[in-house]
Amino acid sequence: MTGPVLILAGGYEFEPYGHDQEAPVPQSLPFLAKVHELMGYDAAILTPLEEHALAAAKTPLPKGFTLVDTVKTRVLKVGDADIGLVMAPPLKSERMPPSLEEMNAVIDAAKALKPKVKLLIALTPWGIVPEKQLIDLGAGVFHVVLGSGQGSGLTGRLDADGRTAWVRAFMKGKALSEIRILAWPEGDDFKWISNQTVLFGAKALDDRYPEDQAVVDMLRPLNQEQTR
Repeated sequence: MTGPVLILAGGYEFEPYGHDQEAPVPQSLPFLAKVHELMGYDAAILTPLEEHALAAAKTPLPKGFTLVDTVKTRVLKVGDADIGLVMAPPLKSERMPPSLEEMNAVIDAAKALKPKVKLLIALTPWGIVPEKQLIDLGAGVFHVVLGSGQGSGLTGRLDADGRTAWVRAFMKGKALSEIRILAWPEGDDFKWISNQTVLFGAKALDDRYPEDQAVVDMLRPLNQEQTR
């Protein structure tokens, strides 16, 4: 990979997004937080549920993570370009579709930030169906949407008539999603073209990748405690 790199994460790195998902044991959270700091995230969503779980485990927020309890924006310098982030908070109810008010809050924040940046990225923990609703209502306001939560992963696809590139995290952290921006989106009529202006990829984190010894050493006390 050449050129500047931006490392991002959506929600639910430390707690499950649904009641039917298995939660990490509380004593693992300090170790997980340290491992995530090693990954060097530039920005990542931390949901209020995760913040509460970390606080209960007396674990500070990992570097790069932002508590997102309302719509938040950030601008990151990547190389010589300003990259805008719009981070959506969790929905009020995981069993209900997003309200028009919730979607418009994210869209309005994106509209205000977009003229100031080269690339506008939305990070959302809403799940696949609400994300699709947000993309449709936004009508191309987002250059990229990085989704997480309920629903299948997406290696990458173009929506909003080609104006929004949409990628979704795969379950259980077993894949690394990659987007390569080959041309900056210029003008309101810009449309992505797969393999020309944007490339999508996903790397399955399987046995082809050796264990990182620093992480193995960090997790050893936890593994020893669980095997007692």
